[in-house]
Amino acid sequence: MNQKPATPKDAAAIILIKSDTNEVLWAQRNLNLKFLGGYHAFAGGKFDAGDTEIEVRNCENAETAKFIACAARELFEEVGVLLVRNGEKLTKGQRASLHDDLISGRMNFGEVLRHWNLWLDGGDFTRTGFWTTPPFSPMRYKTRFFLANCPPKQEPYAAISEMENIEFVRPDEALSRWKKSEVLISPPVLLVLKELAATLQNSGQMNSETLKVCAEKLLVKSQECDGQIDYIELNSRLICFPLKTETLPPATHTNCFIVGGQEFVVIDAASKDEAERQKLFELIDSLIEKNSVCKELFPLG
Repeated sequence: MNQKPATPKDAAAIILIKSDTNEVLWAQRNLNLKFLGGYHAFAGGKFDAGDTEIEVRNCENAETAKFIACAARELFEEVGVLLVRNGEKLTKGQRASLHDDLISGRMNFGEVLRHWNLWLDGGDFTRTGFWTTPPFSPMRYKTRFFLANCPPKQEPYAAISEMENIEFVRPDEALSRWKKSEVLISPPVLLVLKELAATLQNSGQMNSETLKVCAEKLLVKSQECDGQIDYIELNSRLICFPLKTETLPPATHTNCFIVGGQEFVVIDAASKDEAERQKLFELIDSLIEKNSVCKELFPLG
């Protein structure tokens, strides 16, 4: 009997922008991680109960505030960037000392902020919606994404072992590497990169106004599909679309593949679930609407 989908855990992530160079921060997740190991992603992670106790000024929504706190904490834990107010007084060495206090457990994030008279400001974080890991994944997260500018004079680094190859990159360069199959990108991150690249193409600059428009577009996209992306674009010519099938447990899905670009073929998992097949047909229709042509459909089984 097929297993029930795992319940998504709450999480938050930061889309960290360096406006003067039109770049965004990304990193490769450690290959040994069970969830998206080896994929490129933004800094972020699971919500912690202590995040609720952290004050976020200029944010009236308590639900949003706790995920801002989560995102800021994870950013500091993973890449050493302290996105707070009154932090400009800290030296690089002092930030490293604060990070050691946090990681060692001597202080939690709220205590670190209070001890050094630092605080989070909701105005520094722009909500771009949420994305939920699909039901076929054994580990699932409902991740809230926030857009923010990198504080001056702070350079990200591999503060813990979760993230590797940390770098600021232009969105179009990141997409170019993805198209060449040089990197794997998690679906929500890919969507953000495409929107950032379009923003740069249209305006030529990541400034407060263009980023605000970009964030609004991302929020609308999240709301339109209720934070669901059901497939993985492995590169620009290969889409993996797991479909619910009567397969051997503990598996619940079988992979369907869409291969090609302007002309593509579908290697269909032959799901008997009408709702699942409808999702596949909607994706195929969306590709055809972009002037691509479906040359063949190969059913499995």
